[in-house]
Amino acid sequence: MRGTSQILRLVRAVVLLAVAAAGLAGQRGGEARRDEWQRPEDVLDAMGARPGAQVADVGAGAGYFTFKMGRAGGPAGKVYAVDIRESDLDTIRERKARERLAQIEVVVGETDDPRLPEGLDGILVFNAYHEFREYDAMLAAMFRALRPGGRLVVIDRAADDEADREAYFARHAVTPAVVQAEAERHGFTLSARPPRSTTRATRGICSSWCSSGRIGATEVAPYVRRTRDRRD
Repeated sequence: MRGTSQILRLVRAVVLLAVAAAGLAGQRGGEARRDEWQRPEDVLDAMGARPGAQVADVGAGAGYFTFKMGRAGGPAGKVYAVDIRESDLDTIRERKARERLAQIEVVVGETDDPRLPEGLDGILVFNAYHEFREYDAMLAAMFRALRPGGRLVVIDRAADDEADREAYFARHAVTPAVVQAEAERHGFTLSARPPRSTTRATRGICSSWCSSGRIGATEVAPYVRRTRDRRD
């Protein structure tokens, strides 16, 4: 009986390992397919995620961009994965431990504060800006967190037309003009230097606004930078 029990435990362990391996393979396969249309290299280039860079993923979700930033920055870099949902952050914590990426730090954000340190090289807000209710407070906090010349990249669904500001939250979309005006109000300016992607194709990040992939709707991306002093 003891031998049978040991065999059953071994079989159960093998099955669990197989399921876990299948889950990881599925995750990587999904990311590979997403990479084809998301063009993460262009996003990382736009926000200045390179070896040693200090960057943040605000509204990180399950960490699609977080882990790409972590690999781009390497051991000398730092990535702050910010979200207000503990379930998503737990997913990032588990994957961080599994992949041994100590350069990733999980941050439980607030609705009005991403709780970031100062001196960052870049911040990405992917498919989350339209969720901001406290957008002025969030922009002010991100401005403080960026070093002079640091980059803020916002990628979101484009609303079809202008609407009351509160309506964008329900639409899960926002217009380029709204994001640009709000960013400029907090000291950001549109970058004069478009990332490499705009010279290669129409999809990707651009210096003003352009189509960049699919999230069930057209994405838009203002590419802005922090000025040295905020205009009050």
